[in-house]
Amino acid sequence: MADKNYVYYVEGQCEEKLLKILKTDMRLIQPGKVIKRNVIQDKLRQAQLKTLKKGTTAVLVFDTDTDNTDILFENIELLKRETAISKVVCITQVENLEDEIVRSCNVNTAKELTNSKSTSSFKSDFIRASNLKGTLENHDFCFQNFWSKSTTKKQYHGILNEADQIRLKK
Repeated sequence: MADKNYVYYVEGQCEEKLLKILKTDMRLIQPGKVIKRNVIQDKLRQAQLKTLKKGTTAVLVFDTDTDNTDILFENIELLKRETAISKVVCITQVENLEDEIVRSCNVNTAKELTNSKSTSSFKSDFIRASNLKGTLENHDFCFQNFWSKSTTKKQYHGILNEADQIRLKK
């Protein structure tokens, strides 16, 4: 890829941890800065983008389990207008991270990945996991199945899952 700088905007701590594992430990995605910012709910500000280097690819990772996408579309337009941004890449988690885990690992529910006692404790257990790479590998993590779907919800019309643009070729 021509672009050398990537900035990832992710929804929460689970995604933040997972992206760090995917780019550093597993070397499956382009290296870059990971920023925890829910682009579905929180407006990006012009001032926040001023520190980005020219030619940066902005990658938005977000769940599709909400129907309110107005702020998401505003954020995409803001990023497209920013001169430092060369490309905006959207990665849809259909419906959410837990569903992506079920799709890409040999588990029936996300809580099986972390041996969580309940669905509500999954996120905190995921964040506390000390060997997430090993945990994913032990559950037959298939990166080609992760972030592989685009949503069919009309609220996300025109947004495709562009995860292949950040995947490293092995």
